[in-house]
Amino acid sequence: GMLNEFSYVESSSYYTSTTSKDALKLIQENYPKFHGRGERFAIVRPFCAFDAGSLPTTFDIWETYPPCDLESKEAKNTHMPVDLFLSYSQTYSENEKPVQSVDEIIQNFYDGKYEWSVCFENVYAIEMNIRAEFDINIPPVQKDLSYWVNGPNRQFEREFRTIQSKEWGSYDTFYSMESDSIPKKKNWLNAILEEVERKQPFAILGSNFQIETESFWNDFNKDYIGTDNIEPFKKERTCGNQIYNVSHPLLEAFVSHLEVEAPSPYNSIPFGDRLVQLMREGMFREIAKIHPRIMLNDEGNKITLANNTDMLRRWVNLYSPLERKEELDPFKTTG
Repeated sequence: GMLNEFSYVESSSYYTSTTSKDALKLIQENYPKFHGRGERFAIVRPFCAFDAGSLPTTFDIWETYPPCDLESKEAKNTHMPVDLFLSYSQTYSENEKPVQSVDEIIQNFYDGKYEWSVCFENVYAIEMNIRAEFDINIPPVQKDLSYWVNGPNRQFEREFRTIQSKEWGSYDTFYSMESDSIPKKKNWLNAILEEVERKQPFAILGSNFQIETESFWNDFNKDYIGTDNIEPFKKERTCGNQIYNVSHPLLEAFVSHLEVEAPSPYNSIPFGDRLVQLMREGMFREIAKIHPRIMLNDEGNKITLANNTDMLRRWVNLYSPLERKEELDPFKTTG
């Protein structure tokens, strides 16, 4: 009832599922602040059913290393307004744990328990509506199941589309900041915003300069053949924790391609790695390797993959002219 006049009720079942009167009251009192028109920046925190309960604790480190300068008396975010998106892989109305976690974060955010809340204008709860049986992330079977990482892959595409839709505000760029992205310095958000301004236009900006990703990905990636031939990016990539430009035509083409190849063996490659592979195939005709067992269908016959090289080369040349040296690498890195 209370929130029906608000546009985002349609977009996320959190707002109709929460039973927290405190959270609802705070959401109403703090209905989106859009200070001035113009560009905004989004930080998207993806989470799934498995880690929904611990979501609030992932922000504890922000108390130690606040995103912006809490001491300064001027505007907190020097460059542009920033919103925080809590992105649940499934659907809030079907599971109370994520709803309760978001309740807690929203209450802490709006009633001032988080000192860092001054760094952001709004916090939103979005959902990616992946059905539970497809919301899968099982690294130990990455050599056998083409859909072992289907959950994160679909979640990323849908987050990209959600931010791009402008339904929640006008964003060119968003930072996908998984809960294993641990800030190591104060004022890291301002550093990111400066970097974004300095490096425009980019399709993807690697963001490991002030944030370390402490995760199991590194161990699993050691024997993950997909990364053998993309050595130059290894040191600069922290799986999917990057800054994505939703208005860049090359990234738009690549994300559309990820959506199209979802039913194919390429779905066995985590989206962060796959985006780099698409770029390298377009630039150097390098074709990614896939684990041999994933290349077999149910009858045990080898699956034939579509040949995308010419199309990818066309996109790279069209949207990122190679003769312009400074644009050779739309996947820029910070620092």
